[in-house]
Amino acid sequence: MNIMDFAKDLLFKMKYEQQDIPIGSLPLVFVTHSMGGLVAKKAFTIGLNDKAYTNIVSQLKAVIFMSTPHRGGNGAEALSQLLQVFGMSKDYVKELASNSTFLQSINDEFTNVSQDLQLFSFYETLKTSGVGGKSYV
Repeated sequence: MNIMDFAKDLLFKMKYEQQDIPIGSLPLVFVTHSMGGLVAKKAFTIGLNDKAYTNIVSQLKAVIFMSTPHRGGNGAEALSQLLQVFGMSKDYVKELASNSTFLQSINDEFTNVSQDLQLFSFYETLKTSGVGGKSYV
């Protein structure tokens, strides 16, 4: 699966698998973490262009991004190679590569249609000691 597949799956489940929740008639806020932020962006742009999901995405009022790799990350390539060694290649890991053209297209599409949304982005800024050395929190 890739980010596009996850985005389509999210929209499908919101529309067809939540019968007792009035999704599409109440204000909606996405609270996302990591790749979930990219999935939410793609789902929003898909939903705007697909009449089956317009009622859902039209209710989106805000997106909260936590540690979302908007421009990819350096670890994606190493992780992709490691997964290949073990025969566990994942398409979405390749899409997370630093400065990926796929991520750039998601960002461009989302930027062009998100002007009416409230957007909040939270990310790590402080180095801390952890397993394997320094990391950010």
